[in-house]
Amino acid sequence: MCEGSAAGDVVVVGGAFVYIRRVNDNLRRSVAELKLSVRAANALQNGNIKTVGELVQKTADELLLVKNLGRKPLKEITDLLATMGLTLGMKLDEEL
Repeated sequence: MCEGSAAGDVVVVGGAFVYIRRVNDNLRRSVAELKLSVRAANALQNGNIKTVGELVQKTADELLLVKNLGRKPLKEITDLLATMGLTLGMKLDEEL
């Protein structure tokens, strides 16, 4: 195993580097690109959450404080993040 840059890239023989790069790319994606219901997408917009990276740094409790973001849209968001290998409440390097 060989560790890479401060951005968190790790080069591992066997393809793990590709996975880590994909996660980093997902963190940079706009939440507008996600296939979310109109209600969930509007709530994230109202909460001024623009990227997946900003989203995953929020906790479930923080998101429930956003206007019109209740339990159903929260479950939709957490399920979608899980498909990307991400969760709420993540601590990220600022360089991502």
